[in-house]
Amino acid sequence: MAYTINGEAVDALPPEDVGGVTFVPLATLVETLGGYVTWNNAAKTASIELGNKKADVTVDEDNVTSDGETVTLSSRPSMARGSLWVPIDLFSDVLGCTVTQNGDNISISNV
Repeated sequence: MAYTINGEAVDALPPEDVGGVTFVPLATLVETLGGYVTWNNAAKTASIELGNKKADVTVDEDNVTSDGETVTLSSRPSMARGSLWVPIDLFSDVLGCTVTQNGDNISISNV
């Protein structure tokens, strides 16, 4: 088991370590948290809604626009295996979730 979301085990693509930064598949985890992700293929941007948080994440851009503010992530999001992969700090620093990591086991909560 790689992920626990709001206390429930979730089957998703496992996290990946890239240069010391943990990357996770964005849409799967946001949707499991009860949020929504829409994809703009032309702009290579995912728009996220999770609770009262909104954010736009663009491939290869480490700056994320969230509720009118700019937040710099630890690394740039990228496309892999048909998904947008983001550094795990997006969930804590942008979406306000509680994130804990123990090796490959990641717990994310927004409740």
